[in-house]
Amino acid sequence: MGGAQVALAHDVQAPLWNPAGLAFARRTQGYLSHANLFNDLSVHDFAGVSLELGPGLVAGVNWLRLGIDNIPRFSELQRTYYDRLIDQQYRSDGVPIDYFSDNENAIIFNIAQAYKLNLLLGAGLSPIILPVQFSFGLNLKLLNKNLDSATASAQSIDLGLLIHFLEIKQKRFILQKFSIGVVLYDMTSTGLNWDTSSEHKDPIAPSFSFGLGYQRRIFRSAGIFTIAFDKSTRDKNDQKIGLEYLHKGLVAVRAGKYNNGWAAGAGLRLNKIKIDYAFMGHELGATHRVGGGISF
Repeated sequence: MGGAQVALAHDVQAPLWNPAGLAFARRTQGYLSHANLFNDLSVHDFAGVSLELGPGLVAGVNWLRLGIDNIPRFSELQRTYYDRLIDQQYRSDGVPIDYFSDNENAIIFNIAQAYKLNLLLGAGLSPIILPVQFSFGLNLKLLNKNLDSATASAQSIDLGLLIHFLEIKQKRFILQKFSIGVVLYDMTSTGLNWDTSSEHKDPIAPSFSFGLGYQRRIFRSAGIFTIAFDKSTRDKNDQKIGLEYLHKGLVAVRAGKYNNGWAAGAGLRLNKIKIDYAFMGHELGATHRVGGGISF
């Protein structure tokens, strides 16, 4: 869905999009995913577990890794540009002297709480009752970055709010709802503190994301259609839109657009097991993401 999940997050992966969404992760859940980004230029891994502690109260822990391996290192250029231009012996031979890596890891501790109430719309003997679910969530992030032999670390906090206006409910499946999500990322951050001799510090700027989502029952309740939109302050062009069709709670087909790229994917649900695949197009190359999860 192009990453448009701020208003839709509802399972163990919620801390990636909106920490408040974890409050709707039922029972105990686990999820693993792996992505080869931009034609294998880098990799992204995720592992998460969530535990339902009580009515609407859920806690979780997640691990993220973004890595680029085998980055070539070349020897320093010799002499001046003019010397290299007129004398070939001073030019680089283009052969790396060795290789290094750039790895970023994050451990995210999350807790979220959901509540439910009924709003009375209108007056008189027959007011309209609108069920509303809302949740609050918090991420505590421990960040670590390794670039060659240098290491940096930081701590940060995300805050999230999610509101669902429920309209139709059948058995245990919510079939129609309108959702609003808000996330404040890196509200309190120490910045990345490097262990170099200069003790350099890279600031981490706070950012804000807003999302809308709508789900509707179609095909005589056989399917659920979802549309979502996200907007973030991280980049003026950072906006996403996504679509999903879920048939009989078993098979999902997804499509989306993010910034200047597009995405497509599919999902399969078999009892307590779910499997997902996503493809994302980008000018740097294609990204393939596979993931799977289980609930207990």
